[in-house]
Amino acid sequence: SGAGGARVGGGGARGTMRPLLAALGRAPWCLASLRTRLTAGACPSARLLLARGIARAPRVPQSGTDTRQITRLLAEAGSLRGVLGVYKEHGVSFDAKKVSATWQWLGKVRSLGRERAGFLRDEEPTLMTLLHLTVRLAPRLDGRDISTICRSMALLGCEPAHATMRLLGAEAIPRISSFSAQSLVTTAWAFATLGVSEPRLFEAIALVSEQRIGDFNAQDLANTAWAFATLGVRAPQLFDAIARE
Repeated sequence: SGAGGARVGGGGARGTMRPLLAALGRAPWCLASLRTRLTAGACPSARLLLARGIARAPRVPQSGTDTRQITRLLAEAGSLRGVLGVYKEHGVSFDAKKVSATWQWLGKVRSLGRERAGFLRDEEPTLMTLLHLTVRLAPRLDGRDISTICRSMALLGCEPAHATMRLLGAEAIPRISSFSAQSLVTTAWAFATLGVSEPRLFEAIALVSEQRIGDFNAQDLANTAWAFATLGVRAPQLFDAIARE
């Protein structure tokens, strides 16, 4: 059409679309659905302006973002802030495995000593959102995920994580028999390191550990004994089994 509203340079469509483009910049999660609406039924100027707005708006991955890609980005981050930066940029797509990988790399980077003074204080708002997401996805975490997350929280010395660890402990109890020996040891060590006492969880760990004591190496046995002693949890049968080893 020759009407001004149908031209890219016309005032009608541009005036209508500018507020929408501004909103896109503030709410990039809308982009996926908007892309599907760029159909032949829309006027040419509206389609062009929408396409330009989508191209300029921040890129947010879809929920199907490959876990391997996220893991690669986390591995390349190189610092605690870098790992949290990956979460800030891509967290909208995170499922249980991506949350677990994020905590894993926070723990790995921290164990290498790459930490700036004041990190936990400066990044508390972002850490709190990660903790909330961890709680929401807790039912979908397996034994290895739970032990990995708890270990990283302990390495970080993250006091705000105490409540999250208690919830993870409650999630662990009914599935504790599926934990590997390493996951049992790691979970006990993490709770003891942060001083989070969960007697029911430790009763469950003691029972399964006693049954699988042959799967524990010398370091596992030492760490398990230390964790129970540190929290003052009595487990005489487990300690007898450790002594026999």
